Amino acid sequence: MVNINSIGQNHQQAFPGGVKGKGNGGNSGFGADLAKAACEAANPDRPGEETAQAEEGVFYITVNGKTSLLDKNALISTCHAPTGESANVYRAKDYSDENPLYLVKGTDQNGNTYEKTVDVRNVNPSNCSYPELLALSAHTGHKDFMATAVLHDYVKASSYQEPADYLAAAQGRMDDLKLLKQWDSYLQYKGWITDILGFLQMKG
Repeated sequence: MVNINSIGQNHQQAFPGGVKGKGNGGNSGFGADLAKAACEAANPDRPGEETAQAEEGVFYITVNGKTSLLDKNALISTCHAPTGESANVYRAKDYSDENPLYLVKGTDQNGNTYEKTVDVRNVNPSNCSYPELLALSAHTGHKDFMATAVLHDYVKASSYQEPADYLAAAQGRMDDLKLLKQWDSYLQYKGWITDILGFLQMKG
């Protein structure tokens, strides 16, 4: 059984709880302070080795020399502090109910920016990358980044881009939660699986 008290702790969300600040794009100044706090939470043993900059709603968070890009305007915005990877999910410009396309932008483990268009109808949760999983989760109404961050740690993927079986990870997570009698979290993952499989069956 995986130690569920430790997994997910290296992931940071740009705006937990939908916090909004003042200034440019509703985040300048306060946004920088929030990003700084996220850095310190990600790097508690080595204070002072993290920086945060905010401009027009976009954060650049640096921890141990790894810089992540986060965007408050994204549907989901998350990063992995140890690798500097990040993922920001948006609806694509030509998105429609009949054409559910999402745009995922971020930084990879080498510090390079990437941009990927995801047709969520083609995402296989048993063999997909983490950015693809986030797009599918956003489309099915599951925007709690921590739930999926735990799954990313659970599969032990080497990077956000490495395909993994997130469906099996969710089922394994449910088994752990059942043993611990953490029913609220158990039902959260059960709902996630039900909604994703329901959507994929409908599009088929």
